[in-house]
Amino acid sequence: MPLKISKRQGSGIYRIRGTVYGERVDQSARTRSKVEAKREAKRIETEITARHFAPPEPDPEPEGYTFADAVVSYLESGRGAPYDLEPVIMLLADEPLDAITQGTIDKKAIEGWPDAKISTRLRSFYAPVSAILTYAQGERMMADYRIKMPKPEKSAVNWRTPAEAEAIIEAMGPLGPFTTFLFGTGCRVGEACELRWRDVSPDGQRVTFWVTKSVSRSFDLCRRTRAALPARRDRDHHVWLNSRGQPWSQTGTPPAYSGPRNAMLRACQRHDLPRTTPHTSRHSWASWHYATVGKTMALMEDGGWGSLALVQRYTHLGSEDLKDEVKRFGWRDFGQSLGNEDKRKVR
Repeated sequence: MPLKISKRQGSGIYRIRGTVYGERVDQSARTRSKVEAKREAKRIETEITARHFAPPEPDPEPEGYTFADAVVSYLESGRGAPYDLEPVIMLLADEPLDAITQGTIDKKAIEGWPDAKISTRLRSFYAPVSAILTYAQGERMMADYRIKMPKPEKSAVNWRTPAEAEAIIEAMGPLGPFTTFLFGTGCRVGEACELRWRDVSPDGQRVTFWVTKSVSRSFDLCRRTRAALPARRDRDHHVWLNSRGQPWSQTGTPPAYSGPRNAMLRACQRHDLPRTTPHTSRHSWASWHYATVGKTMALMEDGGWGSLALVQRYTHLGSEDLKDEVKRFGWRDFGQSLGNEDKRKVR
């Protein structure tokens, strides 16, 4: 129904009244001219009609997720621990996920760890950031994006002689048998912590480590390593337990078995021994292995490495005096040596 105009008595100013598509109008035309009043009424009718038939405004675009949003979701899903992520959160919290680039990550890594080695930045920053961004991609919080990790510096192999290993085993106290197993098998700490009795032969001669980084492998233990095994339990129980009699658990971001590492570091510090971690025992075992067996292919298979290039750095350690010391400390029994070419047990 069109709007109507009426002239007010006294002032002579026109007023516009009526309803257009349910919208009530009652306002002054602000003119004494009838023509101008009609023109204003027409303008109001046109404006209301256009508003009535205009398409609805689209919903506002949702704001993108920030890195902090991804961290919260990551933690709520049961991954990681807040105290491990604090330095990372402080650097990237307000960054929109879709705006994070390789340049952003590299700059923040240097900002947070200006004097650190690349290996430290990899462990403290790149690894947790990669884990969180991978999780965010899986939750569709951002587009797929792969971080390029910087290559760590090449460094000398950090290994221990059998005599040095002996001192470390003794310093570990109740965890000495566990440490003996690490030095005697060269397994990764996660492989040892996850080993169950179903993967140990009835007499403790052979163990099987299932797929971790590259391949599954089985081999015979030397007599000394077999003697370090704890009392056998049910087949589904873990072989190695912590000082509280419970299976080792993973902590941190990305999750890792940090308990054995921390225990070994503390023991070395208390007894004024060289800084040693479970991975040092793996390097040591590889060095002893090559000194004893002298075959890179055997070392690659027994250690579960994926390429010969990864084991080449141990070959310069294959001296006769090291071979003699390895045998003197009981790590290689004749006929039962891990990797012994006459009695190979690797599968």
